[in-house]
Amino acid sequence: MKKIVRLFIFALLLSGCYQHIENVGAEKIYTIEDKIQIEIIKQEALDIIYPSNRNHVINQIQSHDEKIYIDLLLKLTNLSQEQYKLEDLFHGRYEIDKTSFDLHKVLETRDYTSLTTTDTIKSGEERYVHFYCEVPENFQNQEITIYLTILGNHQYQYTFTLQEETQINHHKKTIGDILSLKKSQITINQIGQSKTIEPTNKGFIYSYIPTDNVKETFVYLYIDIYNTSNEIIQPQKYIYCEYHLNNHIYQSQIILESDNRKTLEKKGQIDALQTRSLFLTMSIPDEFVNQEGYIELFVEGNTYRIEK
Repeated sequence: MKKIVRLFIFALLLSGCYQHIENVGAEKIYTIEDKIQIEIIKQEALDIIYPSNRNHVINQIQSHDEKIYIDLLLKLTNLSQEQYKLEDLFHGRYEIDKTSFDLHKVLETRDYTSLTTTDTIKSGEERYVHFYCEVPENFQNQEITIYLTILGNHQYQYTFTLQEETQINHHKKTIGDILSLKKSQITINQIGQSKTIEPTNKGFIYSYIPTDNVKETFVYLYIDIYNTSNEIIQPQKYIYCEYHLNNHIYQSQIILESDNRKTLEKKGQIDALQTRSLFLTMSIPDEFVNQEGYIELFVEGNTYRIEK
């Protein structure tokens, strides 16, 4: 009888009907057929799925009432000479508490500021992919498994809970830290509060930028950006931050200093190999100025929590 069972399993393997399912772990890189690499970035329960670099002009995916999204974010690198669409690469499903849920896929744009289902992943590109499903709110406390078929016949599964440390790329930074990124080097200079933003090297006569509302105060993050690339950086498309306070999110605006730090402007660019200083400002009501919040900085697909 044992011999018959062994022969049956061997026949399944030869016929290709038996598929090995590989367990995937976080913070590891997986290469499939030398064509693509995948790496788990984070998993979250969300009301809204945003692109990684949020800004003022974004699209988003909103869940329905009493529902929530389980969202797994992967970094995908195309190692091949081909171009791929998401449908060429991935199919799968979620399973929670023995219930199966449809797997949805969406790709972040190359600058991480928008979501798309129509883009192709070109040779050599690194892109972020969201795998998500919509579930009842109480399901987020269960053990969750995602089953993925990659490139048609490679089977993977990843099991996790949302109580685990999931935001692998959610780095904590403080004053004086330097972020070394692909396109730039960013120095975190200061976190402050002020009714006005003033240039660093102000003379006897200078211009400043006040809050739009007299009953509001700026919370600001003051940074230097050294453009290490050969391309122009448009700060409004490149970097963004939010101030989180009392379960409310205050969005940032960018104010740049001139090269000599004597004047301010709301629009501008950072040329290749140039360093510019800028303020990321968030206006909050005056009654909250003595309460403690925190800043989240979004740049090049990374999220940083900035603390004093």
